Amino acid sequence: MVKEDRSGWVAVAPEFASEKKDEIVPAKSAYSYFQKDVSDEVKAGFVGQKFDVGQFSKRMRDRWNQLPDDEKEDYEGMAREDMMRFNQQSHVADVASMERQRKLQEEREQVVIYDNADGKKSTRRALKKQQRKQEKKDRKRGAAKERTETEWKSDMEDEEEDDYSEASDDSDDSNAPKKKKKPAAPRTISAATVAKRDKAKQEKLDKEVYIAARQDDL
Repeated sequence: MVKEDRSGWVAVAPEFASEKKDEIVPAKSAYSYFQKDVSDEVKAGFVGQKFDVGQFSKRMRDRWNQLPDDEKEDYEGMAREDMMRFNQQSHVADVASMERQRKLQEEREQVVIYDNADGKKSTRRALKKQQRKQEKKDRKRGAAKERTETEWKSDMEDEEEDDYSEASDDSDDSNAPKKKKKPAAPRTISAATVAKRDKAKQEKLDKEVYIAARQDDL
């Protein structure tokens, strides 16, 4: 087996490589700021007795509920500022991550590789573009070929139907028995018609006699 030549290979960073980045501290709530300020005072109430986490949380919650609104507003303002800090840092981190991904993608697309078709050097982006063009051409050729074949089949079917129809007509004419023509029925003349014809003949005859008599007189 021939060993593959890897001398022309180029090292590329993996597409989904894990990146070490600074952790963004989550935003604190107003109660968290309050708890940080008064936790030592609440813990001091357990001196001389066993510390109970549940009881500590209850005392802390009671003191928060009893806190005046103006003092709560101070902690609420601290929480809002911390949330703005968290959103800003998250946005910056997202933008930086997208920029790193874009650069990695460009590096991968610009890597020089060999085209097995003709052995010429090309880039990944250029090969993808060439493949898309070739696929588009193949689709157009396939559609044109399919349309041509469909039209050809339709024309052949029409010609076959015409030939079959003509053959059927000829076959029917040759095999059908010839019918004899019936003799024409004798015409019947009514008595009125006969009388009318006789009268016309008589008038014609009288006219000829009259004309002959007039010629003799002259």
